[in-house]
Amino acid sequence: MSRTSSGSALPGVGGLFVLLCLVLPFLGSGIVSAAPRAGDRFEYDYNTNVDQGAGDYFGYTDHMRSHSAYAIQDVQGDSVTVRGTGSWVFDGSDGTHQSGIVDVSSP
Repeated sequence: MSRTSSGSALPGVGGLFVLLCLVLPFLGSGIVSAAPRAGDRFEYDYNTNVDQGAGDYFGYTDHMRSHSAYAIQDVQGDSVTVRGTGSWVFDGSDGTHQSGIVDVSSP
């Protein structure tokens, strides 16, 4: 992905990036060892900074922050439906400002 002044590729990629960053750390960890129940939930904050990056980002300072909440909606045997909602904001030193909402359900 290349950086553009309009940042048009960022919302889709940003949302996917946030979702992956929120879910991947918990896969295969002891945190996900208890049997899930409808109503179980957790919240997650993610913040990242690029400070005077390298390559195409040399000289840029970017900041991205997000907050999401995940709730188990239903459990049927081994099938669990989870709903995640949240929001994210991206600010770039070139004046780029973008934000978005994440609202996903996954059986």
